[in-house]
Amino acid sequence: MEQAFQVTALAGENIVNVVVNGVSASIVLPEGNYKGTTFAAELETRINNMRNPVSGAPVGGVKVTYDADANNLTFTTATSGESSTIAIDGALKFGLKNIPLGLGVTT
Repeated sequence: MEQAFQVTALAGENIVNVVVNGVSASIVLPEGNYKGTTFAAELETRINNMRNPVSGAPVGGVKVTYDADANNLTFTTATSGESSTIAIDGALKFGLKNIPLGLGVTT
């Protein structure tokens, strides 16, 4: 993902399903050209804007980083402990398919 790549709506590749501490959303990424860092930044912004349906508060505090050496994305929440969870499901093309649920302190 160090080279520019395109995200399109074909086969729903621009949709990422996210659950953070029980708050879930289907995030739709804008179609266009990305690199690993810009893709991570767009995911981070949209995840942090997810809103709790009861309180209306944004999720906030999630960090998404791209590691060019390992060519992967890392998701970290602002919470820790047994009640802290994060789940990501998106296109295999971006390495976001079949990722196990992150519990407690994980990256």
